[in-house]
Parts: sequence; C-alpha cells; structure tokens
Amino acid sequence: MAGKVDLKNLNLVHGHQGPVIDLKWNPYNDNILASAGDDGHIRIWFISDEVDTSDLQPIRILKHHIKRVCMLQWHPSAQNILAACSFDGKVSFWNVDKGELIHDIDSHEAEVFGISWNYNGSQIATVCKDNKLRIFDAHTGEKLQECHVVIAVTPVLAYPT
Repeated sequence: MAGKVDLKNLNLVHGHQGPVIDLKWNPYNDNILASAGDDGHIRIWFISDEVDTSDLQPIRILKHHIKRVCMLQWHPSAQNILAACSFDGKVSFWNVDKGELIHDIDSHEAEVFGISWNYNGSQIATVCKDNKLRIFDAHTGEKLQECHVVIAVTPVLAYPT
C-alpha cells in the first residue's frame, strides 16, 4: 500500500547502549549517517543504496564523552568534520575519516544543549544549562563572546486524531 510502512518487515539498526538522541546525515556523502547516544558515544554508519540493514555495523565509534551526546553538527564547508556537544560540558570536534578527536572545548560549567556553526565553519555557537550563549573560534577553542540568554522550552502537545 502506497505511503504505508510494513513494520513487520522493517529492519532495525542496533548499536548504542541506550536511546539515540540525535541523527545527522553527512551533507557531502549521502551514505554516511552519524548518531549520538545517551551512552556518550557517536556512531558513524554507512548506509548503502541497497538499504539492507539486516547486519549493519557502525564503521566508526567515536568515544570521548562521559555523558549523553545531545547534538551533532557536520561542518558546513569541510568534509567529514563533525562537532558534538554533551551533557559532560564538552564540545568535541572530530575527523570522521580517521576516527580522531581533533580537539574539544572544555570551558562550560554545565551541560551543553546545542551547537551551531557559522556559515563558513570558523566559529561555533553553544548554548548551555547555565543560560549562556557562547561563541568560540572553532579552530582554537578560544571564547570570543558570551552573553546571558533565556532558554524557554515550550511543550508541544499532540493529540491522536
């Protein structure tokens, strides 16, 4: 039936030791998917065009964080560079091709909830549980700006139809 997914024949991908918190497709390679987990790890998956996930294993497991990785962002202009933020207060920068940590920013005093690159990837913005927005030089980790923000969470209610 068009538009319906047959859940009985759906293959599942297993890898994290807890819930998956974020997923991001690599903008430069349609077959590469990064997943962030509650287990503190980042997994890199190669999803073939045949989409046979019956025995899918990650091609890389990036281990650095000791708490939940809550957001991933691919670099906007450099292939295979991935940033991740975590509840351990760190922002990590990875060379996914090599599976290597490039460097991290460890100057937050609380959980980092979100990250965003600027247009060319020279800076990265972070938002943290301490209600501060920070702008960092992405290459050096130097803090360029900081200000207080109000983080408001608006619940979204969904009702079955």
